[in-house]
Amino acid sequence: MKHYLHKTNKFGGISQDEIGVNEVESSTWTLFSLENTTKITVFIRSVHFKNGTKWLPTKPVSIKSN
Repeated sequence: MKHYLHKTNKFGGISQDEIGVNEVESSTWTLFSLENTTKITVFIRSVHFKNGTKWLPTKPVSIKSN
């Protein structure tokens, strides 16, 4: 399903929630004008840690919706 203004099915989102040690967190994004979306795949590009370090995966890390 493509967004009528952007002519693409890709959505860029950033989650800036702070997650503590051994905690689990979830984030949500509102897909304006894509309300009929039923399945998505999320790709993790990087993780920034509180101590200033950053993790960049060497291979794409993806999470698929059910």
